[in-house]
Amino acid sequence: MELSLILLTVSLILCETKTTEPGIKGRLTLRGLQYGWQVGLEEIHKQLKTIEIPEVRGSVSVTILGRIDYYVSKLQIKNLDLSSSDISFSSDTGVNVFINKGQIQVSGLLNINSVLFSASSWLELSVQELTLNGTVGITCDDFGHGAVWNAGCSSNAGNVNLRFHGGAGWLFSMFKGAVMGPIHDALHSQICPAFSKAVENMEKVLINLPVTLSVDEAALFDISLLGPPLITEKTFDLLVKGEFDGRFHHWDLPLSPEEIILPDIDSRMLLMAVSEYTANSAGFVHYKTGALKINITDDMIPKQSPLRLNVKSLAVFVPE
Repeated sequence: MELSLILLTVSLILCETKTTEPGIKGRLTLRGLQYGWQVGLEEIHKQLKTIEIPEVRGSVSVTILGRIDYYVSKLQIKNLDLSSSDISFSSDTGVNVFINKGQIQVSGLLNINSVLFSASSWLELSVQELTLNGTVGITCDDFGHGAVWNAGCSSNAGNVNLRFHGGAGWLFSMFKGAVMGPIHDALHSQICPAFSKAVENMEKVLINLPVTLSVDEAALFDISLLGPPLITEKTFDLLVKGEFDGRFHHWDLPLSPEEIILPDIDSRMLLMAVSEYTANSAGFVHYKTGALKINITDDMIPKQSPLRLNVKSLAVFVPE
């Protein structure tokens, strides 16, 4: 019991003495988020086209022809339209991504085999009314890196239409309905995993970003996050330490950061404030390392200057 009280007391002391106010504060507004989504949508299209859709195998019984085994391979996304989409903040969590009425075209190679014959044909699968509702959770790790996770995903592949190119079209049309179902399910099963993979790739990028920048021979700049972002329905605030430190030695700064209050301006996309604490920490570190010290000699002063670094000139300021 006594040990628990001691640990609790120490924990409270540490929490009280830990710097909670940032040296730099940045804010992304909903307007900025939606603009960024439109800019990034083109890259998302490129990434989704690289999705590997698993092969589809199965069998179906067709009148007269009997049992037919089918095998669909080389499935690839050819066209993608996610223009009807939106993004918003999820309070205290991250961001919500919503795609409605998306359209997608997938091509693949269909092979069929039966006791009587075998054939193959290229197919084109068109999906309408594709929907996705996903949430990306955003926080930070113990080292001040940004961190994200898949906070939820639901999707629907919508309506499906199938066309064949080459081969005996009438033959493939006989079991077209039977093939569409498994292909639709295979495509649908990859939408949320693709979303999850995109979030995982984002996490790998964030964890490898530096939290300390090299400034010069004397100083480093700490840009680690002090805590998870502050997220509301309209804003996304990042709290950055924003402190200069010595490259080879650490000094406790004789000052503390003060609260930064950003203006509530929805018409702006991005707001950023750098505090006096950040500037003062830069001056303090460079002073302690000697980077701000300089010896001025008379030969450094222009020859035409009437003021010289000698006893005669200094007598003007110090007559005694």
